[in-house]
Amino acid sequence: MFLALFGSVVIAGIVGYVAEKTGFTQNGYLSSIIICVGGAFLFHFVVIMFGIGFRAPG
Repeated sequence: MFLALFGSVVIAGIVGYVAEKTGFTQNGYLSSIIICVGGAFLFHFVVIMFGIGFRAPG
C-alpha cells in the first residue's frame, strides 16, 4: 500500500511538471506539482476510507 501511494505521488509530480511545461496550466511549476500530489493523496485516502478501487471484489 505504501509503495502504491509513493508511486502515485511520483507520477502525480511528473504530471504536474509536464502540464506546466506544455502550457496546459499557468499556475507555476511548484503550484501545479502541489495540486497534482494533493489529488493523488486525496484519491488514496478516499480509496482507503470507502473501499473504492479497481480491484476484483472479494
